[in-house]
Amino acid sequence: HAKPEHDDYHNLNSSNQSEGTLPGLGTKPRGDTAPDSGLDQAGLERLRRLALSMATLSCKDEKRKVIVKNGAIPALVRLSRHHDRQTQVSCAKAFNNLSNEQRFRGAMIRDGGVAA
Repeated sequence: HAKPEHDDYHNLNSSNQSEGTLPGLGTKPRGDTAPDSGLDQAGLERLRRLALSMATLSCKDEKRKVIVKNGAIPALVRLSRHHDRQTQVSCAKAFNNLSNEQRFRGAMIRDGGVAA
């Protein structure tokens, strides 16, 4: 499996990934910059698939807790800063799905989901 040329997030296949993080996104946004600088088409497609996967997983009650525990909210905040509309729409769907559960709303506010 080839390592991506441009990987603004961290290596998606990182073997030293810490617990509580989603692959490729870590747990905290890196400042206010949008994460799209320097991405090639393959990198953009990876971000779109990640955002769509988060939206899909957040539809399922049994998956919400798991993805939130593993850093979904900060990851979605970072993804939502991307200038690609398709990525932003998938992030909005995921935030909407997560906000259906009261227990995740505080984390969404704390981690910047409301501003995203």
